[in-house]
Amino acid sequence: MFVERITFPSGRLLLEGVLTYQEDKASQQALILFSPHPKLGGDMDNNVIKGIGENLVGAGFITLRFNYRGVGRSESASPEISLYDFWDTLDKSNDYKEIVQDGFAALRYAKGLAGIKKVFMAGYSFGAKVMEEIAAGTETEGVAAISLPLRFHDFSTFANLSAKKLIIWGEKDFTASGAEIEAFVNIIRPPKEIVIIKNQDHFFRGHERELSKLIEGILKE
Repeated sequence: MFVERITFPSGRLLLEGVLTYQEDKASQQALILFSPHPKLGGDMDNNVIKGIGENLVGAGFITLRFNYRGVGRSESASPEISLYDFWDTLDKSNDYKEIVQDGFAALRYAKGLAGIKKVFMAGYSFGAKVMEEIAAGTETEGVAAISLPLRFHDFSTFANLSAKKLIIWGEKDFTASGAEIEAFVNIIRPPKEIVIIKNQDHFFRGHERELSKLIEGILKE
């Protein structure tokens, strides 16, 4: 497994990312990973994002994880504003178009990789909110959403995606109750697969390989 640190443009900004792949075996499939909320410490080295990014390489994917603008070494359009204040403004306005722009930039980069013919996506927590906008605006082979925070965001766009969909929650996820999950599952258009993992919460610490196996199973069908 080879880990390569890269940068790519999002408008006038440069974003940092990590490509992970097999050096001795070409891949035709890319998996883009969307990180959780930076205001809560989320970035491309989050345990779920990094774990999936590394584990899926063995299944024949090139994986791309990246930091949104202003996070880590990704450039910010307003460096004079703190990371917390920037994201707090986005949350209060519920307007994430700049972050969606970063997501489309990652998509363009992944599609431009040599030999790539299929692009898949996976988003964890808030990352699934960013991912739904990207998936709705392009063709994708399949999407995986982990720990959708139904209590905090509207995922109706995700529910109407035509691509095959895997949705995973922990049984004890504080961001989505059993009733909220049941109501949401009922409006998701097929194809879809829903997995509730017993005795797990929102964070899946130590269970990254289990998540990766589930994602591999649905995306490679």
